[in-house]
Amino acid sequence: MPSITDPARELSDLIRGMAIDPNVRMDRGLATLFDVPAWSSDFYQIIFSISSRIDELINLTDDLALDDDYKIEIKDSLGEIQTAFGPSGLNNNFSHSRQLYLSAANVSPLSALSGLVRQMRAYPRLDADEQQELVTLVDELISWLEDHQLSEQDFIRQALVEGLERMAFRLERIKWFGWGYTLESLREVISAYFALERATPQDGSNPPAEAMIKFVSQFVSNFLSKAGLAKDAYETGDFMLKAYGAIQLLLAGKSTIAGLLTHG
Repeated sequence: MPSITDPARELSDLIRGMAIDPNVRMDRGLATLFDVPAWSSDFYQIIFSISSRIDELINLTDDLALDDDYKIEIKDSLGEIQTAFGPSGLNNNFSHSRQLYLSAANVSPLSALSGLVRQMRAYPRLDADEQQELVTLVDELISWLEDHQLSEQDFIRQALVEGLERMAFRLERIKWFGWGYTLESLREVISAYFALERATPQDGSNPPAEAMIKFVSQFVSNFLSKAGLAKDAYETGDFMLKAYGAIQLLLAGKSTIAGLLTHG
């Protein structure tokens, strides 16, 4: 079963673990760190994910049981951190960003923030083996979908492939930092599944589409199980609806991991 993490701890770990040459420009250092070309679409996706995470923490701070002056200090620190991933930080050497924006004075409060944020928004912390297992599942389904086209609803198949590709990218490139965003991609996949299910009569008249429905449903079950989010294997007909609801709750910080899916 995966251990637990939260948005503040993930951001703190990301910043503290940045092994970038101080004399290298921030954009080039991040591109090397995440193994993507600088200023490519993949690079922008990573920068967006980091900036979005900081926005999320700023918004969460408003709901914490803290005095207003502490909230202001935390938001100011998060704003400084966010600057490191904007034009001012990305176009200067890493030493500049580390000294001005990613300093201990700005990053240390994230450790204290983690305990409070985790009460509202917690999710699995995956190790390298668990990440790879999930990536393998995603790659296998993408390969299967690419070999099985649909005559009338092939745009849905394409939506499934694109959602899975985004999921694989977030798992492989952003790794544990991308777990929350990986859940968003999984939600997109389940939404495409529902569209395909609604468009497909379950009477044997469209074997390719029915096979695709089965494969995608089993994939979601296996994915959630390996991620520690599903108690049991795929068994019941309403599993996908439960899975979608559980992911919605988890992304909204309204549930804990234990017992999210307890179907029998």
